[in-house]
Amino acid sequence: MASLFKFDVLRGRRLMRLLTLGSAGTLSLVACKREIPFDDPSSRMLTVYSELNPGKAAWVHVTRSTTLMGEGDPTPVADASVRWTGEDGTLLATGTYVPDSLQGAWYVTPWMPQEGTQYILEVEVAANDELATARVSVPTSAANVRVDSLFTVEPDPNDWLPIRRSTYELEFEDDGTPGVFVVRAFLHNRAATVWPPLDSNIRVVFSLESQDPLWETNGAIFSRLGTARLALNADEIPNGERKVRVEVGHGDFFVLSSYDIVFTVEKWDSDLYRAVVSQERVSGAGSFNPFVQPITSFSNVEGGIGFAGGKSRVWVRK
Repeated sequence: MASLFKFDVLRGRRLMRLLTLGSAGTLSLVACKREIPFDDPSSRMLTVYSELNPGKAAWVHVTRSTTLMGEGDPTPVADASVRWTGEDGTLLATGTYVPDSLQGAWYVTPWMPQEGTQYILEVEVAANDELATARVSVPTSAANVRVDSLFTVEPDPNDWLPIRRSTYELEFEDDGTPGVFVVRAFLHNRAATVWPPLDSNIRVVFSLESQDPLWETNGAIFSRLGTARLALNADEIPNGERKVRVEVGHGDFFVLSSYDIVFTVEKWDSDLYRAVVSQERVSGAGSFNPFVQPITSFSNVEGGIGFAGGKSRVWVRK
């Protein structure tokens, strides 16, 4: 009888120990539980976007970020103070708010940046104690840009989309400062008398390619930037001079007798290039494939998200 009582006591102690451990585990699981506020308005950060071009008035686009499950457009921010300063903190310009119901909130200024210079962008919403900043470099332009037409391959009339492919050789010089060179091609209306061309007088080409292994193509036709592009890091240009042979594809659906092929040789700061490429990859990953790896958009804005970058541009034609 005593042995049975002893067995029951031992079994009871074990049961209590298991219950205690189970309760602790339950409590630990409850303590580690975390809810992610997908639609919490307070989590919406300042979203800043700007591109500086030498000789063009500076602008900044400021909105609130959208929530993870949100379906609406970004919310415009109308009560921000937008400032451009030099590296020494000298105030250069302030932005004026211009509402736009379709594309958010723009802040504009007549101030024009200079190439080869660094600036600091500040976007402040004092009411919420928010300050978003970004450092922007405006690269120097390529020098002595030249282009020669080499040959043209006529399209196969049996193709469902006949494409005429013309090969050119671009040559330019560089001062060795950091940046990424971007080459783009357009069709320019011959009747236009304004040079550099206006946007209304150009059309995008179908494709732009190069066999040069140093140049990277975005692999896109009619990409978000307006046309396909080639890119080369300035550090890879030997002796400050570079030649590249490019192939331009243009279709017979344009009246080619009225258009010439022209090029832009642009130099982007590295932050701008990384931001644009990451956004293109994010857009390209939006497929129905559940096994696509997640891609993060690059941001160089502290205290917010988005990017601010600079670029220079030189137009050239044969």
